[in-house]
Formats: sequence, structure tokens, C-alpha cells
Amino acid sequence: MFPVRLPVDCNPDTTMSDVTTLYLHDSTLLLVPHRQSSPTDVSRTSTSSRDRYGEPREATHHDALVYVLYTQRWSVLASFGVLSMSSAWLWITWSPIAPLVADMWDVPLGQVDQLSGIYLYVYVLGSIVALYLVVNYIGLYRGLLIGGVCNATGAYLRYAYMHDYTTVYWATLLCAVAQTFTLATPPSIAGTWFGDTERATATALGVLANQFGTALGLGATIVIPFELVTHQGNVAIDTVVLKKYLWLQVGVAVLALLLVALLGADAPPTPPSKSASLSRRCNNVVATKNIRLQENSNVVNDTAPLVEATEADDHKGAPIGLSYGASVRSLFANRNRIACTISFGMAVGVFYTIPTFLGQLLPRSWSRKAVGWLGFSYQAAGTVGSFGSGRLVDWTQQPQLISLAFLTTAAFCIILLTAVMSQTAPAWPISVAFTVGVVGSGFSLAAWNTVGLELGSSLTFPADEAVVAGILESGAELFGFLWVTIGGYSIEVAPTMFLMLLGSAVVAALILLGSARMETARPQ
Repeated sequence: MFPVRLPVDCNPDTTMSDVTTLYLHDSTLLLVPHRQSSPTDVSRTSTSSRDRYGEPREATHHDALVYVLYTQRWSVLASFGVLSMSSAWLWITWSPIAPLVADMWDVPLGQVDQLSGIYLYVYVLGSIVALYLVVNYIGLYRGLLIGGVCNATGAYLRYAYMHDYTTVYWATLLCAVAQTFTLATPPSIAGTWFGDTERATATALGVLANQFGTALGLGATIVIPFELVTHQGNVAIDTVVLKKYLWLQVGVAVLALLLVALLGADAPPTPPSKSASLSRRCNNVVATKNIRLQENSNVVNDTAPLVEATEADDHKGAPIGLSYGASVRSLFANRNRIACTISFGMAVGVFYTIPTFLGQLLPRSWSRKAVGWLGFSYQAAGTVGSFGSGRLVDWTQQPQLISLAFLTTAAFCIILLTAVMSQTAPAWPISVAFTVGVVGSGFSLAAWNTVGLELGSSLTFPADEAVVAGILESGAELFGFLWVTIGGYSIEVAPTMFLMLLGSAVVAALILLGSARMETARPQ
């Protein structure tokens, strides 16, 4: 069935209270993908129902404003999800088996940790260039293609030269470059392809894919026997098993590249929501020699703030169009948005830090397989938190209250971990407390990761979602790098103090977010 548009009559005096918004679904037949989706599924709609920018016209009180939700949005999200999962899996590969590969390469354990840490500082610098190119020049589709090529190439080089630490390091650097094109993408896909009631869920699914890849890497020791007992009775890495494991990663990376190439797309033929329509309209205005939005008689009254924001550069940093620089400025336009950015960076940085030191924080009686199970549980709980929080935001439209609840839970869980570090109770109560603390913190911090990205994009509308998410993730990577650096020096001598630092960071993030006044700029 082709989508049908209700007859509409453009009226510049119409308000949104007079308009009913309907969402129509396109044919279930998968479209032939390209950089821009095929417009054949809307060819039968009347041109009078669209304005000169190809957007749905607003209606009078007799009509309804109709947006089409394209089936292809799910294939675009799925192809990105596989790529994001592969990237996260490659990132965490060496952490669960760090002592074994350190012996194989004959390098200090700290150099193995650098293979994970490289992702942190490469993203902070590389995302600036990557997102600038994506927003201003190459678009979402080509950006993900570049990320997929870098990801697959790096994975293959790590497989082919796995015995050479130097080559593995540079190959991992290439994989880290790939992440600069993928990590901030979920809000952009959600805002471009999904309707208002699906946006947070789509963001959650994109973030969930990344966390699932991390769970695969941390849980690898559960099912894969990496350890080999030598004739001398020493424990070493089984190089045959490791080579097969790396080859599996290459296969997934290549599959992700193919899926992005075949199923990816920049944007649907028509926007799926009012906010996407206004963003596209705003971008088209800039592209047509800065034609002012108020000249378009189809803009309804409640979009006046957006019109005013595009009229002058002095509107408190509101972006003109969707340029990279203007989007960055919009995130730092007032102290409330700055508070959200810092809160996101501090707490999500803790989320990225905990898996790195999980094995060193646990009691020494835990086996390597048990540590693997707990690491897998940490990320699995995070996937549940990501998806559940996205659905909850779509249902309640209260991202700040939900964020405060999750940050409070995370602070409690880390305080619980800190409290049991110095206890001498029997082994099983300590193990239970650690499990509850680790799983609970993974669940709640991952939820804040998802809700924070959605909150940031709603506060800065019509700024580009990928740019906003990139800045937020850069802050998280910076704080994560800081926590990892401090932990590297203190984890062996003062693990309780290190946990207190992480707990204090989450509490500070909670206070910052709670004291800010978050008002969404996105049309509802």
C-alpha cells in the first residue's frame, strides 16, 4: 500500500491546537537503498500537499498534518547497529585477556591497556573532524561507509599481524578512527528517520548495539578457552584460538560494512516528524541564499522561536540552519545546557571506566570466567537500561526526571561497592553485594547515556543531532580518560579511594543536572 496524504489547505494563521498529526506507514516492501532513499513511494501524493521544500503542509482545523514513517528506517538503524556493535567489540577485545597477551607480546600490562585507551583520546580529537565532514560535506551515509571501511581494515590487520604489538597498535588506531563516525550517530538517525513517539526508542536501540558489542568482548572468556597450560605448567595464550577469534571479528566487521553499503541512506524522501520538517526546512533556507523562514507562509505560529533564531546570530547562540559551528555554539549557549554537558561527561565517563578495572576491583578468589560473567552482566544490564529508558522517555516525555532517577540509582550502587571494599564478611555476601553494585550501576549509567543524548538534542533543537551527541560523547571520553588515568595509578594501592572518586563524580553529575532548568526547544 502506498502512503496516502489527506487533503490539506495551507493557512498561515493555523496553530498546532487546530491540527491533528497523523503518521502513515509506507509499504512493507523494502526500498532499494541509496545515499538518498528512493522517492517512488510518495510519487502518487499531491504536490499541493507539500511546500516548495518538499515538506508536508500544515493544515486548517478541518484537516490533519500527515507524516510518513518509512519501513526503511529499521534497516538503516539495523545496519548501523551491526557496525556500532563491531566497533565496540574491537575496542574491548584485549581487556579480558590482558595478562595473557602481554606475555605473548612481551610488553608491560600498561601497553595492553593503551589498546583500549587509544579509543578515548582519538575520539576526542577525531570526532571534531569526522562530524564536521559528515554535517557539512559528506553526509551520514558516506560517513558510516568511511567508518565501516576503517573498522574492517583495522580488524583484518590485527588478525594478520596479531603477534606484532606495534602493528596491532596502529591497526587499533585505525579502528578508533572508525568510531569517530559511529559513536554519536544514534540521535541523528533517530531524529532524521523516526517519528516523535519513536525517537528516544530509536536512540536507545542505537546505543544498545554499542553496549552489546562491549558485552560480547567482556563475556568472551566465558565460552572461549583462551588459556593454554604449557609443558612447564605455565598459563599462556592459545594462539590458535586467538587467531580464530580475531578472524570472527573480521567477518563481523566486513558484514557490517556490507550492510551499511546496501541498506544505509542519508534521509527519507519526506521528514517523519514536525521537528525533522523544521530542521530540513531550516537547512534548505540556508542553502538557498539565506531565504528567511518567515517568507514561507506554511510556518505555523508555534514555530516563531525557530524563525527568530534564524533571523539573527545574536539570539543567544541559537543555530542558523544546521551548520557544525552553530550547532556547537548552541550546546554552550547557556549554563543549563553546559550543566547537562558536564553531567553527561562525568557520569558516562564512569560507565566507560568500570569495565576497565572490573577484574582488579573484584575479590581475588573470583576466577577469570566469573569475572567474564560479571562483565557480561554489566553490559547486558546496560542494554536493558538503554532500551527501557528510551521507551520510558517516549511514553512520559520527561527526560530530566528520568535521568535524575537513574543517576540516583547509579550513585547508590557505587556507594554500595565502596562500602563492601573494606569489609571482611564471608565471601558470598561480598560477592552478592559486588554483583548487585556492578549490575545496578551498569543498568542505570547506560540508561543515562541514552536519555542524556536524547535530552541534549531536544535542548539544542534545531542543532544537528550528530554534532550535539559528538560533543556530549567527547566529554564522556575525556572524563573516562581522566578516570582511567587516575585509576591506573591508584587502583592497586587505594581501590576504595578510587571507587569513592567514581561515586563522587556520579553524585556531582546528579547535583548538576538537578539544579539545571531543562526546557526542550523541540516542537512537541
